[in-house]
Amino acid sequence: MSGSNDITQAIKDIISRARARYIKTGITRNISIAVEKYLRNNATPAEISTYAIGSDNINLIRTLLKSKRPDCSKCGAPLKLSFNVLDQEGRRFPTAFECVQCGLVCYLSHTLPELIKVLLNES
Repeated sequence: MSGSNDITQAIKDIISRARARYIKTGITRNISIAVEKYLRNNATPAEISTYAIGSDNINLIRTLLKSKRPDCSKCGAPLKLSFNVLDQEGRRFPTAFECVQCGLVCYLSHTLPELIKVLLNES
């Protein structure tokens, strides 16, 4: 899904600009504060919208995972959601559920917006 990759890249660019403008100049050492300052003082309306879309997706997935987080099929521990994960053969997956306890990884072909739709449609 090209749209979510564009949003991901745009957010990376915003963070990079915030880092250059506010961290490298010594104004702050906190990237969250740097991004907030960048969005408030320097961002274009398009950048603000893009960042909000990405933030909304992250907040929504966090909320969904509170009640729908899968457990590891090997050890029963809750799985952690990861993004842009490489498998052992070097293939990149947009998302994966990983077990911190036993190391099981479930690679997914879903982008974050697609995963949100799947979780919203589960009953």
